[in-house]
Amino acid sequence: LKGQRITRVRVNPRLPAGAQRGQRPYEIEWSGRKESPRAQVAFDDLRGWTLDALGDTSVSLSASVDHVLWRPQLAKFSYAGGSTDTTVEIRPPRPIPIPGRFDAANLWLYGAWDRVSDTPLRITAVLEDQSGREYEMDLGAVTAAYWGLQHGVLRRAVAEAARFPMRFVALRIANCRVKGERNAYLESLAFYQQDRRPPRAPARPE
Repeated sequence: LKGQRITRVRVNPRLPAGAQRGQRPYEIEWSGRKESPRAQVAFDDLRGWTLDALGDTSVSLSASVDHVLWRPQLAKFSYAGGSTDTTVEIRPPRPIPIPGRFDAANLWLYGAWDRVSDTPLRITAVLEDQSGREYEMDLGAVTAAYWGLQHGVLRRAVAEAARFPMRFVALRIANCRVKGERNAYLESLAFYQQDRRPPRAPARPE
């Protein structure tokens, strides 16, 4: 955007002193559910990660145990204020390989937003193929104030044009301008081949 520049924001990979571990979601505890599919990208170790912001919203990225899901800790993305639309990119120390082919992705995220005044965050996964070309996968808008699954599907044109295997390059978060302060928690991102067979109804008991 005109008049704006990209700002590099320091990432804090260490837990704050006296951090208190939050409870895992009761649904996960009661069901005994295990992580599936296993994520290729996790946000539990932020050493070497970078955060770049375009816009004037105050943003930060740090290790946290406020909320936990599959891993002992995750990443806390905080955003506050701002007079212009702000977009950030969160990048690992180096691109993360995604073995094999995939056409879908799931991002576990704990969101917090005001349904009346906030514009929902918009999440995009940035990918790179073997030719060095970048592609985007839309993971949707964050419309939950609890744990939610951001789901994305690779567009057919991209799946046909890209040279697999691909690499995860960055997580882009848009619409970060907000009144007050919000925190979103990033747990993990899994890429996989979606089962597109028609569902079968269970056999009806006689």
